[in-house]
Amino acid sequence: MSRYSLSPKPEFAHCEVFVGWDNPLGTFFLQVLDEQEEEGKKEIAWKGIRPNEITTIDQLKQLVEGFAELTPNIVTQLWDDWNGRTEPTPLQKFFRKNIEQLFDVGHNDY
Repeated sequence: MSRYSLSPKPEFAHCEVFVGWDNPLGTFFLQVLDEQEEEGKKEIAWKGIRPNEITTIDQLKQLVEGFAELTPNIVTQLWDDWNGRTEPTPLQKFFRKNIEQLFDVGHNDY
């Protein structure tokens, strides 16, 4: 799994913005955390938590654009992560199946 920090847009300067590739779930992800919360960091957005939820960088760009800019360097790193993806291990397949059932999404054969 990869995770990259992005510079937030001015209106989200109080937030941390992360993107990455989750190989076991087969999805890119976006996570936006608000650092101003008294009880700690609060999630404003968390996409890509379901198997195959965000399967292209273009989909990820659309989600990110409200919070930060996806720079060409990060796009290259995400492509490298995606191109280096591997077959999930038996344990990852087991957990993925349970996550799919939890979210009631379609099952994929590997």
